[in-house]
Amino acid sequence: MTTGRRIPSWGRKHPPSLEDVADNTTLRTVFNALANDTRRGILAMLHDFGGYMTSQEISERFDLPWQAISRHLKILTDAGLISCEVRGRERAYTIERAHLREVAGRWVGRVATTGTWLSDGTHTFDFDD
Repeated sequence: MTTGRRIPSWGRKHPPSLEDVADNTTLRTVFNALANDTRRGILAMLHDFGGYMTSQEISERFDLPWQAISRHLKILTDAGLISCEVRGRERAYTIERAHLREVAGRWVGRVATTGTWLSDGTHTFDFDD
């Protein structure tokens, strides 16, 4: 049964896998972390406040129990999207922009690119080597 959809002839003969961006485990971990509103809110807040906040400063801005915020911070830390520095009894969190750009940014760029038509009539994409 055909759907009437045609596959364009100008597409990649052998498109690179998403592993050209990151391995599957890293992609899954990062995008699972980004799939939650609260975690995206924590990242946005870290960005808006200069990229550095204590766990107390973060938790004060959410209407959630401390345990829930702590779990979200752990998930973001495990995904490499934030890092944690212990200072005495306090934990300070920093956004890891480079890792966010490397994985999520490259993935979005990889699937969002339309590519470039070259003078020889071939079509190339930003992630082609």
